Amino acid sequence: MAGYAPKKFRGTSGKDPELWLQEFRQWYESAGLDPAANARTRVRIHGIFETLLEDDARDWYETHIKGKNWKCANLLDNIGAATFAAVNNMNNDAIAGVAANQFHGRAGVLHGQAGAVNTITGADFIPSHTVWDEDWSIANGHPTDLAVNNPNANNGGTIVAPRIRIRQVLHRFRYYFPTITSEKSKLTFHAIVQGSNTIHAAQIILSKIIWVACISDTVSQFYSKLRRMVRLAYPTLLEANQNELVWQQFLNEIERYKTDIIPASISTPTPVITYQGPT
Repeated sequence: MAGYAPKKFRGTSGKDPELWLQEFRQWYESAGLDPAANARTRVRIHGIFETLLEDDARDWYETHIKGKNWKCANLLDNIGAATFAAVNNMNNDAIAGVAANQFHGRAGVLHGQAGAVNTITGADFIPSHTVWDEDWSIANGHPTDLAVNNPNANNGGTIVAPRIRIRQVLHRFRYYFPTITSEKSKLTFHAIVQGSNTIHAAQIILSKIIWVACISDTVSQFYSKLRRMVRLAYPTLLEANQNELVWQQFLNEIERYKTDIIPASISTPTPVITYQGPT
């Protein structure tokens, strides 16, 4: 057991979900809870996570997350695999063999590279079950009230998995909790400030802002924009520290998006009407 109680999260202004998540992760690891162990442990972690949310954070969870299904807006339902797990297990040949019209947005860009890049597999579209560090941005995963629509339903709609899981909850919480989208808006209006944040905290905040903004520039444009963002966001940092933050973040984002930063642009997702099934 951890020997101490986990901290609550209330979602008040200025509180960073990422920092709280780091503490929550430390707590459940010290409590001997391994999300990779089995589904029962993941359900338990999900339940504990839910009980730790209060006030605004609880309202957000109850309204936008609890009881929802999970829609992958960039993946259509003629992929040929029956479940998310089956899509995740598809090898490069299987992914490359799926019709291009089954992928939109960033998933479409990545699928277009599968013939030439043999390391692209189903796990790039439906993340492996790590729980903590899953990237659902390629699939454009988000909560929905729409009915379940399996990847092999072939109804012409986007795929929807039943019952949002803790791995998807953590992704949504990390990047789309209101305090994160608020920081993104502040950056748009050049209003974000460093305040008392350390270099490490500043990097965490900046990383989420960039991630939510979904970078679509060339590498050189991205680096130039990143320099401007850092200088606007953290004007009180020494120039050497600004440069350090820029370089660290640049390397992190290039590694994260090495499959889709280099193209000159990211295509805009084509609107798709999702099949909702019989009522």
